[in-house]
Amino acid sequence: MYKRHSKKYDFLHRALTYSIMAIAVIAGVIICLFLAMGYRFDFNSGKISQVALLQFRSIPNKADVTVNDELLPASTPTRLNVPAGKNNVKISLDGYRSWKKTVDVSSGQVLWLDYVRLIPTSITTEVVQSFADMQDILLSPDKHWLFLQSSTGFMLADISDPESVRFSTFIIPDDLLIKPNADQEEQFAMIEWDSSSRYLLIRHSVGENVEFLRLDRQNPEKIINLNTEFKQPISKLNFAPNKTDEFYGITNNTLNIFLHKDHSTVGQIVDYIVSDYSLSSDGKIAFIGSDTVNAAENNQIIGVYHNNTTTDIKTFDQSAPTFVEMARFNDQDYLVIARDETVTIYKDPIKQSTSEPIYLSSPSGIDWLSLSPTDRFVIAGNDGKIVGYDLDVKDNFSFETSYTEAPSWLDNTHLVVTNKSQIQIMDFDGTNAENIVSGLDMAVLSSDGEFLFSLDKTNDGVVLQRSKLVIED
Repeated sequence: MYKRHSKKYDFLHRALTYSIMAIAVIAGVIICLFLAMGYRFDFNSGKISQVALLQFRSIPNKADVTVNDELLPASTPTRLNVPAGKNNVKISLDGYRSWKKTVDVSSGQVLWLDYVRLIPTSITTEVVQSFADMQDILLSPDKHWLFLQSSTGFMLADISDPESVRFSTFIIPDDLLIKPNADQEEQFAMIEWDSSSRYLLIRHSVGENVEFLRLDRQNPEKIINLNTEFKQPISKLNFAPNKTDEFYGITNNTLNIFLHKDHSTVGQIVDYIVSDYSLSSDGKIAFIGSDTVNAAENNQIIGVYHNNTTTDIKTFDQSAPTFVEMARFNDQDYLVIARDETVTIYKDPIKQSTSEPIYLSSPSGIDWLSLSPTDRFVIAGNDGKIVGYDLDVKDNFSFETSYTEAPSWLDNTHLVVTNKSQIQIMDFDGTNAENIVSGLDMAVLSSDGEFLFSLDKTNDGVVLQRSKLVIED
């Protein structure tokens, strides 16, 4: 016969049931949090340890990933929890050269290996156009346009469709230029595109005289001599970030802002004699100057200018050349100073951050300083010996190349150099260096990343060539 439980029994039963459910939920949440934070139970040691997470992505994707000699069941893009410390990674795909790297990760770290570029085992290269001579090429920010410079003039190449390149000639009228005497050397140099990929700055020098021209890709006949426009002897000039009619430049050893739309010079923006400067993506300016009042002391003053305010950061003597770059990465400002055998990275220089600067040692000295297009990587070097720092993972690296000049950035994470007349692509830290094609010192990627455009010498002159970096399915 059924016996009805007392109210006290029912209450205790419900309380116990709910308590067990609550404990189970809490335990489940804790376990999920520990798993999300990378904690795992090691059955071999019988201990709980925190692992790291590797995220993989490659160009092209669907590549095999092997970590510490174990093949992952999934191809790229994929991920894997790995033990803290050094892990050997290999990414491979049929028809492509394997990509290898040893990564050193800490407990709980998430490391993105999303810059893996696989190079075909066999590369097809075609001649796009032949020239009597060609000296340099400059790629637009949108990677749709190539500006080419020869000893006699300029050409524009539309590479928006990399397999159907179209050319047009740019003619600069002689009446816009300083006319050289018979004994004077005349030189042109392509400085930079503006951020819209429409306008281009050209530097023209005759002897010690320098002038700057703004070329309009859409209206080739509308060439402006900016020295004439502003009635100033400009010695260095750059587009202001995200501007087409605004410039920063040095005139008479002063740093100035120029406005083309008003045909005016706003005037000196820092109270120093300025020898060089660097612009960040949001308009902050790092400069190398000297005090006009205490010029006899002949010191170098490194400072930052922003919103009508100048912040002095460091003072040096004139015993060694100094290089500066203003970087902005992940909404954070960095001032990079390279001098003698040291690269120093200051975080939040305008706010005078109390955080300790980052120091990189370059025992061979420093002849150049460079930032990657996104400002994530800082590299500096001399005679093929390179030191660098990754602002994302906060780690330094160093490597050597046979190329003694400053390497160029192919994209956000890869460098391009010339090694014994071979164009070579490598990761930002010098690993996975791969020869692509015979060529000169310049090479650029198409917007889809599938083609490498470069120059190469031939018996008849110079060719613009196109190398295919992917294999058709």
